[in-house]
Amino acid sequence: MTKHFDFTEFLKKFEAKGKALYGEKYQIENCDLLVLEKMLAYFDCNEEKAAELNVDFAKGVMLIGKIGVGKTSAMRVFREFLRSDAKYIIRPCREVAFEFLSNGTDTLFRYTEKWGDKNKRPKDYCFDDLGLESKSNYFGNNVNVMREIILSRYDLYVSRGLLTHFTSNLNASQITEMYGNEVRSRLREMCNIIPFDTTIEDNRK
Repeated sequence: MTKHFDFTEFLKKFEAKGKALYGEKYQIENCDLLVLEKMLAYFDCNEEKAAELNVDFAKGVMLIGKIGVGKTSAMRVFREFLRSDAKYIIRPCREVAFEFLSNGTDTLFRYTEKWGDKNKRPKDYCFDDLGLESKSNYFGNNVNVMREIILSRYDLYVSRGLLTHFTSNLNASQITEMYGNEVRSRLREMCNIIPFDTTIEDNRK
């Protein structure tokens, strides 16, 4: 039986957790509600609400929106409600690109390591601010690091159900321009695309 979905009660807990992480200025705006409702249905595995909101548990989450609308904070706060063994690791894409500058292809293996030991699986990650990273040059080789990571983790999504989450300021056409049609298609297949209202202003002003 599907458990009761108490969104109002959850919002109180969510805002309290947000204040604990970000200070008393943190607050939920009315324009955030649909985004948070979809994310709660997803992370709480509420089948009835997920069906109503077209949320697929088999996919990851990709939050899309302007700078400062609360994408990163939402992923950080939701992470606090998960069991320790279910918590995804949040990595800014810029830091991943910097890692590649230092470590080369070892960086790719870190985020796309395939199953070896049957009891060990690659970690669930949330790649934050997809699109803010630059192409990386390692000993003369220009590599679009996030493109390679996305394609490799997509293969693991198809073969093993590996989940990957993202936040991004990019719209669909910008994703295509930066990573190509193949990546845009893969992201739609492996993620629930959850957009913030395009009229929302930067909440950090």
